[in-house]
Amino acid sequence: MLRCVNGFYYSHDSNGASCHPCSKTCPLSRPFLGKECSDTMDRICCKENEMVVRIGKCEKESMRDRPTGSRASHVNQGLRMQKRSTETSSVKKKEEANSQENHGHRFSAGSISLMVPLALIVMRFS
Repeated sequence: MLRCVNGFYYSHDSNGASCHPCSKTCPLSRPFLGKECSDTMDRICCKENEMVVRIGKCEKESMRDRPTGSRASHVNQGLRMQKRSTETSSVKKKEEANSQENHGHRFSAGSISLMVPLALIVMRFS
């Protein structure tokens, strides 16, 4: 049974399953010459050839395309922490402005404890 999958057809014969290029590309979920197109088959087809699906065709996966999980999550986490601390620091600044009139103190202990981890994060990722 042949299936065209985004520019490839999948065949299973005595030699086992194999994947061959089609003469035309096949859009997802549309028949090509009476054969069924399938996103799942596309992934299987590419995987058997140690390839990945990229914009309608199978391509070799390069190392730079593969995101490094730990690094990416640290960066995202750092950005989230920065965002959260800047939101809270704007509230703190308003509170400080109010307390400055009464007490004459510029920084509260809370704002300093926020600034130290933020400075460490910024230094680490720059």
